Amino acid sequence: MSQQATPAGGDNPKEPFEPVQASDPSNTGVAMAPGAPARIRVPTSGSLRKVIDAVLKGDADLDAFCHDHHADVYRRFSDGMERGRKITLLLQHAPRAAVLASLCEAHGAAMKQHEHLLTWSPATIAPLSSVQTRPRRLAAGLLGLVAIALAAWRLSAAPDARSTIARRGVLEAWREWAATHRAIEPFAPQECGIVLGGPWMATPAGDALCRELRKLPDACAVRCVAPPPDVTTAKAAPLDRAARSAGALLMAEIDEKGVAKVTPLGRLAKEPLLGRRIELDIAAEADRKRAGIVMSALAHLAAPRGDLVASNIACPVDPAAPLDRIALLALLAVPSCESAQIRSLDLRCASGTTVSDEDCALARYIDAELHLADTRRARSILAELRDQGAARFRTVAKLLLAHLDCKEHAFHEAATALRELAEGADACVLAHVSEAAACVASSAGPGKVDPEIARLEALPIDPKSECPARMRARALARRGYWREQGKRWSDALADYEKAWHLFQDPLYGLNLAAMWLQNGQPQEAAKVLSEVDCDAGGPRSCEATVALLRWITAGDALERASAKDALLRLHEQRGANEAVLGASTDALLRALACPGPPSADCLYDVLTRSSARNALLKAFDAAERARLLPR
Repeated sequence: MSQQATPAGGDNPKEPFEPVQASDPSNTGVAMAPGAPARIRVPTSGSLRKVIDAVLKGDADLDAFCHDHHADVYRRFSDGMERGRKITLLLQHAPRAAVLASLCEAHGAAMKQHEHLLTWSPATIAPLSSVQTRPRRLAAGLLGLVAIALAAWRLSAAPDARSTIARRGVLEAWREWAATHRAIEPFAPQECGIVLGGPWMATPAGDALCRELRKLPDACAVRCVAPPPDVTTAKAAPLDRAARSAGALLMAEIDEKGVAKVTPLGRLAKEPLLGRRIELDIAAEADRKRAGIVMSALAHLAAPRGDLVASNIACPVDPAAPLDRIALLALLAVPSCESAQIRSLDLRCASGTTVSDEDCALARYIDAELHLADTRRARSILAELRDQGAARFRTVAKLLLAHLDCKEHAFHEAATALRELAEGADACVLAHVSEAAACVASSAGPGKVDPEIARLEALPIDPKSECPARMRARALARRGYWREQGKRWSDALADYEKAWHLFQDPLYGLNLAAMWLQNGQPQEAAKVLSEVDCDAGGPRSCEATVALLRWITAGDALERASAKDALLRLHEQRGANEAVLGASTDALLRALACPGPPSADCLYDVLTRSSARNALLKAFDAAERARLLPR
């Protein structure tokens, strides 16, 4: 096939590449063809991609190049993003000629070695003046807006109210346009996404916050969006809409002073306690780091699977320091803070504040949750929050009070509160109402349950999946517990199974395995036990409970011996003065472990009290004999 002639005045696609001369300011950001200084040479996307791969060999090199030369593109990157996707974003959002010029400037020697990879795009070769097309169109658009604005001002000279409305409308449109944020790259489905915006993001501190969030274990994808230049009063709405459109789970707009307005999105937006905008002061570096962990935890809670933040993230709470808002939120949202030693004295309101203040109410609510066993104390705090607390705490206070009423057999009071809460409630509140109603239905006994409470207890928990997975799982597991107490085994099994599917909390797995055993299906129980990870936030007795359930489900002598050895090792580690399983509280587990007639050597009883090794061995022997008895 004959070679086609190059168009007159065009460039040969295989012509050697010459870098831009940095000394000529008119050439900055463009690649010039030899002998045609007034024309732009634009490489093809495919060839430029090859050059980028050859020159920027590692991901760190690519990140550094984009950070230094194409910051707008770099802000679109997220941890875990594939290298190919990053290069595609670079080629989509930065002119190819500008990327080539930046590569020549930063990696001149390497570019000389790989210039043979470049081919040129004739369709995009044009006079230098054509580069101004887009700015000129933009300028034309701006001039049009200015003309409309001037016309509106002239009209405003008349006292006509319509003129004033027209003037205000144009100015408002202008401000809205000026404050509009750039489009945000969508997050992948099932991805934990955070969007940070506002004037503060254009500062080094904002850039540092982005890096810190991306470095966290199990980090969410982060999009950092700086506002347009000279826009200092950008409205929150454009960023909010853009973040929602991108599928973000958390959005934070940070003003010039470093005050972040953190807004949970997605399913967490409907969570009764955390689903509202929260203001955090992150101007100080130490506060910024702590707030980053809290924001990441909140985004994880809103993720489709409700995944826990990695357990190796240290709790950002210093027990020796006063508990500010960031620390209080960490106690609620960060898993590693569950074991934090907090004194009740630290959970009091600051001088001059009441529970109508957000920080005071948050501290008092945490105090009540930590001391639910002290019914009188918890009830006093919750009643105050219900009647006088900040808005977000009133519903959760009512729910906890209904639980306390149920546990104290004040069924009428609990039922009254639940009926009131259910009126007009959203799916998330109804989920909590249903599990509290299960407490009333199971505790009151047959024939004594209000029909309305029975209806609420039977409601499907969030069938449309509108609420955070972790919250739904917790409500299902709690309802399953109360149904178990009422010996409604099939209903309890269904709830535990759904909870475990939604969120693999070790405690849910242990409950589900026990319920499968109660239903006479040891194979299903063994399958669940193989998936339980006691290091993922399980109770202290988790390993011992797993071993005991494995011993019960064992299908042969070898499996039983392995489970028995595990329990003996745990007994040795804890010593004769500490119970392997802790206090005796699980009636179902006791029945499963000691199926025969009542005996002083019941294996469960021995494991739940301090016992010598010989006593434990004797209990194992008795349990083995009981297994051989006809059922």
